[in-house]
Amino acid sequence: MFDVNQKPIEFIAAASGEGSSHCSFLTEDQVRSITFYKRSLDNRSQREKRSPLLMGCHNPTHSPLHPQAWLPFFSWPTSLIDPNTVVPNRLLEAHQLCDPPLAFVAPVFGSSFYFKDRTGALRLKEPSWFLSERVLRIVPDEERGTLSTRFVAGIRLSQVIERFHFVGLVHADLSSKSFLLDLKASSVCLIFDESRPLRNGVEGL
Repeated sequence: MFDVNQKPIEFIAAASGEGSSHCSFLTEDQVRSITFYKRSLDNRSQREKRSPLLMGCHNPTHSPLHPQAWLPFFSWPTSLIDPNTVVPNRLLEAHQLCDPPLAFVAPVFGSSFYFKDRTGALRLKEPSWFLSERVLRIVPDEERGTLSTRFVAGIRLSQVIERFHFVGLVHADLSSKSFLLDLKASSVCLIFDESRPLRNGVEGL
């Protein structure tokens, strides 16, 4: 498989995650994932126009003065899969993937954004784990952070959203599912999803 820059990408054929509109697979080095959209997608042409912009002029991780500064705060695509690349037919059929493929490559979440709950299950650090006293009971004490680390995380979260809007983007469904929080280190990560460029303050493309 190749991306749009004709760089080869090998991936593990077992899906690492799947939703109603997409399916993800880890690359063989397990530091990136490839997310394929499914055939049920009803706005393919819009996404095809959008995608290059989201990795170009509307990319919140790009900063000429501080190239690495925003990278830790966004789970953002780094390349697109070449639409002319061949996807094994068994994967196309098993997961009902778009053909020709519509897919992007992005880094996987860092290990600090996972935790083991009191039952031993591995969980993503979605904010919902820290918002309800009932749910918080199964979160280990060391994962809950302190008043100070929560305060800093809140500031960073506001900075990430401000950065997102600064590059001309709006998130179509901003919710607690849109972020990951590591309250021990006050770290925040916005997850790429239904991000759309704005034109003159109105959703475009």
